[in-house]
Amino acid sequence: MRFILSKYSMIFFYLLATLFCPFFSSYSTAQEAIIMAYGHNYRPFSWEENEKMMGLQIDIVREIFEKRMGIPVINQGYPWKRAQMLVAQGIADGLFTVDTPDRQKYAQAGEETLITINNTLYTYKNHKSIDKIKKIDSFEGLKNYRIVDYIGGSWSKDKLKESNIYRVSEIGSALEFLSKKRADIFIQSARITDYNIKKLGLSDKIIKTDVIFSTEHHQLLIRKDSKFSAILPRVDEVVREMKRDGTMQAIFHKYQ
Repeated sequence: MRFILSKYSMIFFYLLATLFCPFFSSYSTAQEAIIMAYGHNYRPFSWEENEKMMGLQIDIVREIFEKRMGIPVINQGYPWKRAQMLVAQGIADGLFTVDTPDRQKYAQAGEETLITINNTLYTYKNHKSIDKIKKIDSFEGLKNYRIVDYIGGSWSKDKLKESNIYRVSEIGSALEFLSKKRADIFIQSARITDYNIKKLGLSDKIIKTDVIFSTEHHQLLIRKDSKFSAILPRVDEVVREMKRDGTMQAIFHKYQ
């Protein structure tokens, strides 16, 4: 609790200084810090270690804002649902995620895709219905199975009945849940899931199928009333530069 409060205090005092200190108010947007909120245990995309945010998303954001645009970044990690709430409530400026209808209510996305993920279907080893599971190709095909997902995840929202979904705190908990055969199916980015299965030592208990359930495009989302919303066109230009000069691929390679 002390650490969580300290993160809120850091943001609070920064905002207070920006609002009331003439020194800060004379600075341009490019000299003020953008506050980004992430999932705090979303390896390899974002995670917290020794009170510092690390991961693929953090490296991309720092390259865009700090190295190429000269804008300082405050990177903060929270349970994913809370991270989104902080942006919606005006406490943080942005997210690095999928542009969904719910998020469009309070944030706008850049045009450039930063990460493309394939949401792949996983089940536990020796499942009695494995042959049928490998042929699932629609939400309708999931209705007779127990699904585990993490709180704040967007792919299953409004598409599946809550009666057959177990929601847990984070991805690691979801994989543990699946490995103990308390659910039949977990669907998530193959890049993230493969990384966490290996990290948790669950390779002998969980199997990855060839079913790619959906493809999602992660973009930079900035709150509509944030002072930084106006810089999204420039962000898109920077992202295109990073793709052309090989920087984006180099960052991806670091987390393979």
